[in-house]
Amino acid sequence: MEGTLKRSDIARRLQEELCLDPALSQNLINSILKHMIDAITNGESLKIKNFGAFHSHVQQPRMARDPQTLAPVRLPSRRIVIFRPSGAFRNAVAGAPANFTGIKLPSKRRSASEGSPPESELLTDGQWSKMKLLCPHPGAGARKGIEKNRIFLEALLWLVRTDSPWSHLPPVYGRWQTVYKRYRVWTEADIFVWLFKACADDPGMQFKLSSGHIIDLKKPKKPGLRARPNGFVN
Repeated sequence: MEGTLKRSDIARRLQEELCLDPALSQNLINSILKHMIDAITNGESLKIKNFGAFHSHVQQPRMARDPQTLAPVRLPSRRIVIFRPSGAFRNAVAGAPANFTGIKLPSKRRSASEGSPPESELLTDGQWSKMKLLCPHPGAGARKGIEKNRIFLEALLWLVRTDSPWSHLPPVYGRWQTVYKRYRVWTEADIFVWLFKACADDPGMQFKLSSGHIIDLKKPKKPGLRARPNGFVN
């Protein structure tokens, strides 16, 4: 089955296989799910043979950063749900046919034929290693947040090196409005000044920040990344 399996799909299968009334099938599913939710909410572990186990976990308070202002904020304690698949479940997924069609996730980069520069022309691992520690940290253990910093920088490099307007940013880098808002916050915090200094000896990263514009020093006659998109409204 492709796409998303929904509650109504399970009810329909019950109806077809057990010859149940449609309303009864839906009520059965609703009742089962309610019992599962109530058990987990009350702190009980829920185990389903050959499927997996659900249990709740209290996440301790921790420090993070406000995504808009980058100011440190304290996140309160909260309860989260953790699912651990059974061995049979993992084996079934691992043994799925090679032609299995799962959910298609967007690639973080496009090939040159799709309008983006080749990967080597964006941000190399060596350049990123110099910049990573200077980027605002999303919080302890937030590995995905750190990778988003790299994708954000690659989005800016794509815009600068292709002389493209903000609205032409490929979707694989995220919504251009979101990227622009983050760019403005980093500019006001002088983060790019430190990033460019860290890579000053790298011939592939010769940039400077001037009046809110990122300018490629290899193309000094180009206007660089505009500080404000045309028609942008906060």
